[in-house]
Amino acid sequence: GVALGYRSLAECMRAAGAAVNTDDVILFTGGGAKSTLWPQILSDVLGMRIDADPDAEGVAARGAALLALDALGMDVDEDFMRSDTTVSRTLFAPSKDAEEVFDHIYDVYRNLYPSLRDAGVYKL
Repeated sequence: GVALGYRSLAECMRAAGAAVNTDDVILFTGGGAKSTLWPQILSDVLGMRIDADPDAEGVAARGAALLALDALGMDVDEDFMRSDTTVSRTLFAPSKDAEEVFDHIYDVYRNLYPSLRDAGVYKL
């Protein structure tokens, strides 16, 4: 469900005009990046490559700083973005066979909420 939710968010971002492309690579950090299964599932569901770095530190703080610099109209130093790279990174690529399965599951997922809402399960 979580990976399907991420795919839904990516599609909403695309629909809003954000450049979220299937040839992009997503940096994945934290506890989930220590698994070999979870990044592969994300890669398959999103149809994107996942760069898993279980040892990255300060990624959220660096991202906040980059957003602040951008909001202030300041140039972003690419060396700053890469200053905490580690050697334990693993790149996960989507499997075409799994993508086809997850495409079908995602279609079911997308139709589930409206169906439950119309049945009265959710009253928003």
